[in-house]
Amino acid sequence: MRRGGDSGAEANEAAFRVARGATGRRRVVATLGSFHGRTMGALAATGLEKYRKGVLGLGSDVVHVPFGDLRAAEAALSEGAAAFILETVQSMGGALMPPAGYLEGLRRLCDSTGAFLVFDEVQTGLGRLGAPSAAQAFGVTPDLQTFAKGLGSGVPIGALLASPKAAAGVKVGDLGSTFGGGPLACAAAEATLAEVAGRKLWEHVAAMEALIRETFTMPGLTRIQGRGLLLGLVLDRPAKDVQKALVAKGVLTGTSEEANILRLLPPLTVSAEEVAELRGALADVLAGAAVPA
Repeated sequence: MRRGGDSGAEANEAAFRVARGATGRRRVVATLGSFHGRTMGALAATGLEKYRKGVLGLGSDVVHVPFGDLRAAEAALSEGAAAFILETVQSMGGALMPPAGYLEGLRRLCDSTGAFLVFDEVQTGLGRLGAPSAAQAFGVTPDLQTFAKGLGSGVPIGALLASPKAAAGVKVGDLGSTFGGGPLACAAAEATLAEVAGRKLWEHVAAMEALIRETFTMPGLTRIQGRGLLLGLVLDRPAKDVQKALVAKGVLTGTSEEANILRLLPPLTVSAEEVAELRGALADVLAGAAVPA
């Protein structure tokens, strides 16, 4: 089943509705450090307190467990859950990777407890990880996948993909929104998918990741984490100061919930020359910025 919407938050809430309808259960398990959107249902699953602070009415049917902790996941799922949702690579967490065996373990736990496994691929999908999707990057198949952001190349869109089992009980009219699945958004998504798949941009993404890891060796940068072109540069100083200095040089980067991690999410078409430009600007900034005592 494919369902159109206007945003990632909407796609995630549709996933919750499908999972709850199929299982007859209320509980959703999510991970600490995750971001799933700002609408009420998606915000309830978001595991970052700064977005939830002061928001009333989020309910008690979503529980959070530490990312990467299979024992905590097993305990939460054993109490009867409709779904387990996660970002396979936590973007706002600083491009935090799942521990080895974690996703496979979640797949087994969901199978044994009857819960649906949901991959929020709003940031990881469409080639971002060096594969068509996170499911393909890690070799683990979820029951539900959500997509948005790059799917429309700037045109607002969200999408939910559901397995036959998950979608079996969904009827016409159960899911929908005023502009969800409209012709403009769908045309943008169709063109984007044709470009990404036709050019196999995930292969270029993997090549650019390799180039970054090979050439970004400089004082002040301690390590690189993440996958594909969703990368976290772990610095020896606050990332916000470095980000501001890079903006002054005409280079846009992101920060994360981890103070010392600078996030990279460049376009999938970023060139080797642009990677070199980023490297030079970052090296200059790190060489000139004082390391805090």
